[in-house]
Amino acid sequence: MIAAHMDYRGKRGLNAYSFGDPTTIRKLEIWKLRPTSQGFMEARRNRIWEPVTE
Repeated sequence: MIAAHMDYRGKRGLNAYSFGDPTTIRKLEIWKLRPTSQGFMEARRNRIWEPVTE
């Protein structure tokens, strides 16, 4: 099961639904992800990819 909660600020709970048979969650991992474009945005801001032409 993979889930995302886009409006997570100020939330203190996690809701899950089971259909059919009961479900037991044996392990719960929560990761804080960074945007996939974060490195690109930093390079664009710092312009570290430009060659030195002096």
